[in-house]
Amino acid sequence: MNDRKLLSLGVAGTVIAAVSCITSMLVVPLALIGLSAWAGWADYGLVVVMAAFAVIAVTAGWRVLRGPHAP
Repeated sequence: MNDRKLLSLGVAGTVIAAVSCITSMLVVPLALIGLSAWAGWADYGLVVVMAAFAVIAVTAGWRVLRGPHAP
C-alpha cells in the first residue's frame, strides 16, 4: 500500500470513528438488532479505534511529507 492510500485510509477511518463516537447515532442501529444496552460501552472501543486510525494518518502523512527519496 502506498503512502497516499495509507493517508486516505487513516483520515477516513478517523473521521468515521469520530462520527460514530456520538453515542446517539449508535443507539438506533444497536436497537434494531437488540443491543441498545451496549450503546453506553461502545464509546470505549470507538475511542481506541479512532486513536489507531489517527496514528495511521499521522504516520502516513509524515511519510508523504518526507518524500520518496528519504531514507
